[in-house]
Amino acid sequence: MNLNWLILAVLFAAALGGVFWAATRPPEYQPPVPGNIIVSEPRAGARISRPLIVRGEARTFESTVNLRLKDASGTELLETFTTAASAEIGQYGPFTAEFDYPVPSTATGVLEVFQYSAADGTEIDRVTIPVVFQ
Repeated sequence: MNLNWLILAVLFAAALGGVFWAATRPPEYQPPVPGNIIVSEPRAGARISRPLIVRGEARTFESTVNLRLKDASGTELLETFTTAASAEIGQYGPFTAEFDYPVPSTATGVLEVFQYSAADGTEIDRVTIPVVFQ
């Protein structure tokens, strides 16, 4: 009978030690979670030409990705959209957009890639990329 109590005490101590070890070990590395829109082309500071090609991945409402190009004075040169090819809702899908734009009045500008909120129409998940016009 004392042997049964001894075995039970050892099993209890082992279980308690396992719980303590799991609770006190450092968390495993988790890579940073990207936003809902990832732009791979053009890169920040890139020299762009006409037509402009924009590539990336997105997980957005109805897979819609909006693009806006502005010059350095804030003048909007173009706003358009494209659709990401997502396999399922909530998954990233690749997108590519190719568009022409008017001749800018400044040497630099910004490309904004974003989505409009389905809830209230505000711009969300905006990625801003500074560009240089050729």
